[in-house]
Amino acid sequence: MATPKQPKNVKKSQKGKRKTVQPRSKLTTGSRGRGAWLWLANGLSALIWMVLLSAAVLGYFAYGLPSVEDVVAKYRRQPIIIVRDYNGNDITRVGALYGEAVSVEALPPAFTSAV
Repeated sequence: MATPKQPKNVKKSQKGKRKTVQPRSKLTTGSRGRGAWLWLANGLSALIWMVLLSAAVLGYFAYGLPSVEDVVAKYRRQPIIIVRDYNGNDITRVGALYGEAVSVEALPPAFTSAV
C-alpha cells in the first residue's frame, strides 16, 4: 500500500510531529524590506507636510510686512555738513538738519580726545 501524499504546507518537526506552515504569499515576501519602505514613505510624507506648513506660516507673516522701499525711504537720513568760521558763524550748510547742534564742551572728554 502506498503512503499518503503529504500536503505542501505540512512539515515534520524534529520530534516527528506534524507542523502546519503557512504558505508564503507574494505580499509577505520580504516583509523586512517592506517595513523599511513603509518607514521611508511615512517619513517622506511627514517631511512634505512640514515643508508645506512652514511655507504657509512664512507666507502668512511675510504678507503683512511693509515693502522694503517704504522702510528705507522712511528711515533714510541725508548727511549734513556745516562749515563754520572762527567766530562760529555758519558759512554753508549742505544736507538736512535733524537735531540740535552739539558743542565740543557738551561732549564727554573721552569722545573729544578720541576724535
